[in-house]
Amino acid sequence: MQFLSLIHPEDLDEIKRWIKALLEGREPEFEIEIRYQAKSGATVWVRNFVSTISDAEGRPAQIIALVTDITSERRAQQELRAVEAQLRLMIDHAPAAVAMFDRDMRYAP
Repeated sequence: MQFLSLIHPEDLDEIKRWIKALLEGREPEFEIEIRYQAKSGATVWVRNFVSTISDAEGRPAQIIALVTDITSERRAQQELRAVEAQLRLMIDHAPAAVAMFDRDMRYAP
């Protein structure tokens, strides 16, 4: 299976641009967060650190990638944004003034 066949269709053009720049020597390496498409259809978020292995003449001969699954991190970020949006909505529409304080009772803007 080719590496590019795993990539979510919406992220494919961007990764192709980066790989082209890498192979042309315009970029020595790159790091990118993209989605992979699992066989089941599920989306898996990954952070890729991509570089090349050069041949004897110093030209890129192979691409190497360190892939880290960040799906749970992305889900946590989405959940945090949802909670923040709900909190902002409650604060903006509260009938009384709302102030937040930390554990030492210092005002937290």
